[in-house]
Amino acid sequence: MAEILDYIETRSPQGAETVKRRLQAVIGLLADHPDAGRVTNRGNLRRVVASSYPYVIFYRSDATGIVICGVRHAAVVLSKSLGPVRFVDTRYVII
Repeated sequence: MAEILDYIETRSPQGAETVKRRLQAVIGLLADHPDAGRVTNRGNLRRVVASSYPYVIFYRSDATGIVICGVRHAAVVLSKSLGPVRFVDTRYVII
């Protein structure tokens, strides 16, 4: 997520802050409703679109909260042979 925000910030610092707030809001909602995202064909991995921005958040839930597995631009196509694009395992536990 940091790479996405850094990229946007070089073009629009205000835009980066707006996208960051939206991503954080969606992640907060997922903490309250972990089954809200669509199930993927990759085990217990789920996905949700951070609408009105073209970013997809991949996550899974466990006993301690949700685990963000990756955030990618919706235009990036995933290849079955290559698997997901650079997943970063970052833990978000919302209290």
